[in-house]
Amino acid sequence: MAKRESMDIPGLVPHKNPIPHVSRTGNMIFSGGIIGYDADGNIPESLEDQTKCAFANMRKMIEGSGATLEDVAHVTVFLKTRANREPVNREWVALFPDEKNMPARHAVKSDLDDPMQIQLEFVAVL
Repeated sequence: MAKRESMDIPGLVPHKNPIPHVSRTGNMIFSGGIIGYDADGNIPESLEDQTKCAFANMRKMIEGSGATLEDVAHVTVFLKTRANREPVNREWVALFPDEKNMPARHAVKSDLDDPMQIQLEFVAVL
């Protein structure tokens, strides 16, 4: 069995708890929760801005862990409310524009801590 390797990705806000950004076991990479922090470590007010930041942070985690967008197999989207998915869909299509080559995705309503409105996690297979 492959050993697990924990990784923190340079340029991203570290978790407040002792949790790595990603964990790699063999050819699989699992993220922790990906929050919509901006470059200064602040959480923007709007869902649109949080979503844009969350997807940008996810991309940094994917690439910083040695994977590519092509390696992403699954993404879970945690939403405070499922009422407005348009910002999520817009960023999703920007990141994965080929409808015949997208990872699976599941959206879940979640009791996120304020002011978070969105959180992501992914699984990639190298």
